[in-house]
Amino acid sequence: MITTHTLYGEPMTIRDNHAYTMDGKHLGMILQKDDGLYVTGSEDKGPVMEAINNPIKEVKCVHSGQYHAYGDSFYVYEIYLKEGVDLDKEEILSYCFGAISGRKIQSRQEWQSNHYNADKYFSGYYELLKTPYGYQYKVCLPYTD
Repeated sequence: MITTHTLYGEPMTIRDNHAYTMDGKHLGMILQKDDGLYVTGSEDKGPVMEAINNPIKEVKCVHSGQYHAYGDSFYVYEIYLKEGVDLDKEEILSYCFGAISGRKIQSRQEWQSNHYNADKYFSGYYELLKTPYGYQYKVCLPYTD
């Protein structure tokens, strides 16, 4: 099971490779080393999340932004799991909503069924695909002018 991230005892979130306190204060960039995740400037205090307790080997953002002018914004992440680890969809989504998106997002199916509701439409959607290396997590935020 994936646990909540803490920065030396205090809860935090990780978004776009940056660490934030729960009230939104920026703590620094996240560095990934072999033994865990660290916050820049605090490496001497030890890892924020130790690698031994983290089933995720690596998270790569492979696309960020629009594919074309006036298009929706897409954020695509590849989530690599450690060998021998198999997390279910709910555990991965819990990690994605907490560490990557910073909020719960509706699935594409929910989004498509709520397209008539502007609040739901503009909040975007996620897609989660199982891959040979782990999962691919994609977030779409509709274009607004």
